[in-house]
Amino acid sequence: MGRRKKPNCDHVECEIQHQGRCLRAAPISTSIAALRAARAASYLTQDEAARLVHMSDGRVWRRWEAGSRPISETAVQLFALLTDQPYPLAEPEAVAPG
Repeated sequence: MGRRKKPNCDHVECEIQHQGRCLRAAPISTSIAALRAARAASYLTQDEAARLVHMSDGRVWRRWEAGSRPISETAVQLFALLTDQPYPLAEPEAVAPG
């Protein structure tokens, strides 16, 4: 029997490891607001969040949240996994002025 392939993915390893959902098919880009909200929901400082994903200090994390450096999706995936949050990270809810 041949392996089933998803229309947008021909990576056999994706079907095996990720139940057919190709993680390479559609790149995910985490927003600064989503990253900041996920960290705040975990009650972690930037330094603590950085150490959680095996970064030496919080400088890079601070640069991600400042928007001066592209966010590493690999680190975000690890952060979501270790803090029991869904990936991709949810965008924060907008608060109506009032």
